[in-house]
Amino acid sequence: MSATTQHEPRPTPGPLEFIWMWLNSLPIAITVMLVLAVLSALGTVIPQEHLAQPPMGMTMEQMYIERFGQLRYQIINALGLNRVYFTPYFFALMLWLSLSALVCNITRLRRTVNLWMRPPVQRGAGYFKADKRSRQSASVPRGAVEQVVGELKHARFRVHHMKEDGVDYVYADRGFIKRWGMVALHLSVLVLLFGGIYGKALGVEGMIRLADGEKQELVLNLAKNKYPLVKPLLEKLAPLTYQLDQGTFRIDYDKMIEVPGELADVPTELQDYYLYFVKDFVSTLTVEHNGKIKSQEVKVNHPLILDKLVLYQSGYQQLGYLSVEMNGKTKEYPVTPGDWFVLTADGPADPGSAMSGVEEAFSLEAVKAGDLYIGGKKTGYLGPLAIAHRGSMATGETLDSVLLSPDEGLVTRIDGLPATVRMSRKVDNYSDFSYKRDPGIPVLYLGWIVMILGITLALYIPFAQVWVRVEGASGQLLVAGTSSSDDAPLPRRLHGILGIQ
Repeated sequence: MSATTQHEPRPTPGPLEFIWMWLNSLPIAITVMLVLAVLSALGTVIPQEHLAQPPMGMTMEQMYIERFGQLRYQIINALGLNRVYFTPYFFALMLWLSLSALVCNITRLRRTVNLWMRPPVQRGAGYFKADKRSRQSASVPRGAVEQVVGELKHARFRVHHMKEDGVDYVYADRGFIKRWGMVALHLSVLVLLFGGIYGKALGVEGMIRLADGEKQELVLNLAKNKYPLVKPLLEKLAPLTYQLDQGTFRIDYDKMIEVPGELADVPTELQDYYLYFVKDFVSTLTVEHNGKIKSQEVKVNHPLILDKLVLYQSGYQQLGYLSVEMNGKTKEYPVTPGDWFVLTADGPADPGSAMSGVEEAFSLEAVKAGDLYIGGKKTGYLGPLAIAHRGSMATGETLDSVLLSPDEGLVTRIDGLPATVRMSRKVDNYSDFSYKRDPGIPVLYLGWIVMILGITLALYIPFAQVWVRVEGASGQLLVAGTSSSDDAPLPRRLHGILGIQ
């Protein structure tokens, strides 16, 4: 072979070409998506700082330490897993995936447009010989090319026929909408990414707690907890203000009919407390924004939506009060569940600050109070009920546990004087709402619609291509795609026209 016919080596790609190749790489894109999926899963398992609502009397750090332990919390905090969506590495991965989706869309769109506008009509003899699906004919009948063109047009193919230097070339395809479906499928990924990024950039989410009957103003600062790149722009936007009014909040309880096995060792007088469980918690909420007002009952899986703000019922907390009777006088004190305290003449106090002579400390389990349902029917009102654990200040051991209600209590001594401790009928009910305002949701809906359309076209529309090359009496045929086997009707007819045995 002469030097003039040898293939010259391909030039080494430049830096921009390398970056383009990496962005257009499917394995890299899949790896990035898997890493993002893992980070998103961690962001779901680990409460995020901008969404978590620590229990009353507890800081965010204390909540994390109580849940994960000191060492794990330090690792989580160091890696930013408690604010994973705002970390530089999550942003970098999202940016890479977005650019990769854009590059893949450009590449696929370019190929599809080229195939539509400039289909590969002229194929050399070597192209046919290199494909095992091609068939050869040494004696093509006169006028066979025109018959092939007619047959393909009759079969609703898009046909291109050209003749050059005595050689007939035919290219035809059918079901090209499948290719556009693939473009739509890839485009939908880009739309979904844009919708997610747009929603994160301009969206706001968080938690708010309302007491029963409380009114509160919810101010949404669009720049809060946002990436430094977009924060200066968002700071120019005015905050959004919503007026919230929780008219009423109730907690419904039900009672287990049978005592479960884990309560078998619990004293009978305490079992009732554990048999009651929360059946439902419901808020009657009114929201006002820019002259628009909406009221409805908000409960789990039934959010309130007004002007892109979605309010979900996500939790509740009940704060009970102790009723302490001493010297013929009764006083009520709020108590945080789970905290140990001692009783003094001035009310509950921290055990560490107790004066000498205090012998007992107490810890109260969560109060239970609300409408009571048995077998789905309302039967009255429950509680308030709570269990008080009594411990020795001298040894630190738990002495006993007593069920407290407005009618039942325990007797202890405060400053050497007898005192009776019961549950007050007063209970503070708090409703926790998670809220989210995401302007990217309509874009996400559009992306899912485009994706479904693209998948439908890509899966259910068959795409077939036909190439024919006739030079003198010899001919070559290549059928690719759906129904390309020799036994299929179309290849059989083309074989007969071209004289292929």
